[in-house]
Amino acid sequence: MLPRLCLLTCVLLGSGLSAIAHAKPFLIPVGAAKVDITPEVPVRLSGYGNRRVEATEAAQRIWAKALAIGDEHTGGRAILLTAENCGVTPAIRDEVAKRLADSIQLPNERLAISVSHSHTAPCLTNWAPFLFGMDLPADHQQHVDQYTQTLTDKLVEVAKMAARNQRPATLGWAQGRVGFAINRRVLQEGVWKGFGEQQDGPVDHSLPILAARDADGKLIAVVANYACHCTTLGGDFNQVAGDWAGYAQEYIEQDHPGAIALITIGTGADANPSPRGGLEVCQR
Repeated sequence: MLPRLCLLTCVLLGSGLSAIAHAKPFLIPVGAAKVDITPEVPVRLSGYGNRRVEATEAAQRIWAKALAIGDEHTGGRAILLTAENCGVTPAIRDEVAKRLADSIQLPNERLAISVSHSHTAPCLTNWAPFLFGMDLPADHQQHVDQYTQTLTDKLVEVAKMAARNQRPATLGWAQGRVGFAINRRVLQEGVWKGFGEQQDGPVDHSLPILAARDADGKLIAVVANYACHCTTLGGDFNQVAGDWAGYAQEYIEQDHPGAIALITIGTGADANPSPRGGLEVCQR
């Protein structure tokens, strides 16, 4: 499934988005950055409630990334942050927003945080607190709290890095289509019968893409959005990983050295990737 997503992204980056070059370009300051957020200590993973032990290995590095657009001469700066995690709490966003307001005068309403909704990323303090149906052991909770603070610090760090990296750029937009998401709520005679694959269920296969290129045409960053759970890996997999979104952005960056790929998740709460399985399925 990933080659189709990455191939389509590359085609759109190479052709559809370059159409703006025929008009006189409007330059706007754009900067991007990324930081590694792979945990350095054992930590419980979020997403599935059946896990009972901490993850001690990472099958793939995970990342926080930032895209900064605009400045005081173009209506003000806005920053998009992405994190490979199942979700972030209002407390995390509030803390990040406060620190960015103090350090780079970023207005609260100009900060957005998006996650990949990976089910193989660390738990965060007070996010889905009833996921496991019981309190975490004290040492597990300590590691979750420690990682939450580290992630908060790194979100602030990567946002400031992106702001420092801003340079004149053009923005281009295109939309493609990828078909690996499938509705996961099985209905029989209009009654929900459990999770599975509902072939005729509603699903959004659109793939909107935003690309930023510098004044010389070199790709700075690409944001792609797809409405699908990051649940290729099941609850029996207990290693840190980015799932399909992690590999998608990794492959895009390999194809465009120096560029930063940010994958965001659309309204895919009832959509799972198909097929599902192990790492080899994520990597396809």
